[in-house]
Amino acid sequence: DRGAGTELDVERLAPLAVDARADDVGGHQVGRELQTGERSADDFRKRLDRQGLGHTGHALEKNVTASEQSRENHLEHRVLADDDALGLGQDRGEVVARRRVGVAVGEAGSTPAAHAYVAHNFVPERRTAPLAVITLAIPLASAASLIGGGLLAENLGWRTAFVIMGGLSVLVAPLVLMVLGTRQTMAVAQVDAAASPPWWKLLRNPAIVAIVAGGACVSAAGYSLTTFAPAFLMRSHQMSLGEVGWQYGVASGLTGIVGLLLIGRLADALSARDAWWPLWTVAIMTAVLLPISALAFLVSNNVPAVWCIALSYVIGTAYMAPSIASLQRLVPAEQRATASAIFLFFGATVGSLGPFLTGLISDALKAELGTGALGRALLIVPVLQTLAVVCYLVAARRFPASAD
Repeated sequence: DRGAGTELDVERLAPLAVDARADDVGGHQVGRELQTGERSADDFRKRLDRQGLGHTGHALEKNVTASEQSRENHLEHRVLADDDALGLGQDRGEVVARRRVGVAVGEAGSTPAAHAYVAHNFVPERRTAPLAVITLAIPLASAASLIGGGLLAENLGWRTAFVIMGGLSVLVAPLVLMVLGTRQTMAVAQVDAAASPPWWKLLRNPAIVAIVAGGACVSAAGYSLTTFAPAFLMRSHQMSLGEVGWQYGVASGLTGIVGLLLIGRLADALSARDAWWPLWTVAIMTAVLLPISALAFLVSNNVPAVWCIALSYVIGTAYMAPSIASLQRLVPAEQRATASAIFLFFGATVGSLGPFLTGLISDALKAELGTGALGRALLIVPVLQTLAVVCYLVAARRFPASAD
């Protein structure tokens, strides 16, 4: 009869629904798979109801629910296995932090030496532009990681994106050596190490302290922006990971490159008049971009938000070359690399407070503002940039006219 036939049809169709749901789950990332499966099961039950099979829905639901649990357990084991394969294990955050420390050590060892090399080969009035060219690595690498990493993470997962992008970075090192070859040997000046003051005595110079403090404020704002801007665009503007990587990567890359080169050339041209003009250049640039930096987290349209964030990002890249050029005019030749190391050390340590404070504020506002909490928390970026303006104005005021 019809009832018996119905029961038989359901028994045949239920495994098919479960398999279809499992296939659907397996084709998506972990964050979407259970919701997609639930929708598939609900749609299948509705179709059964329309065909007069609703009275057997309970049995089918039990079958789907059991499959969901089994599939969820399988996915959890698969995720953990992937983590273990990449060395992430159960304490993933700690291991990722160790790898980030390794990257930082590599950067820290090369940057101060590169700054000292430029200072050795260029007169003070022409140092900012070459330093800006060196700093181009920041917007170029950021754009490449946002575009490539975003598309890879969306299509292959963030674990695979880490492996691919890291592998490409390793391959670039021998390529650079092959292209550059053996460079000419620099003349080594005879320096009396005993006559050089210890590094901490450099901080007795108020102009150096103000430059370091201003750089630390810019770094804190920049780290907050770099850490949370993609998440903000996804939460508040419903952009996908690939859209954020592509649009924000292109915008920040273009604005960062153009801003760096323009500020570098302008600071060099003005420093021929007065030695403190590079510091004024940073202060004026930051003050001009402050309204845009605040507007980035208040506009509702995607395109203005992306480009406002990208323009705010210019501050975090273009400040470096004028700051280092000014800093190295305040120290002896044998301590130029040390001065850069001090500047970068405080930029990294104090700068790390930016993302920390942003996260705390966002969590505190989440209950009241929901997904809008992160945007309000990121308003700390223009606040920190305002403090940086003050520091650079103080540094310009205390900068000796005779510095070279």
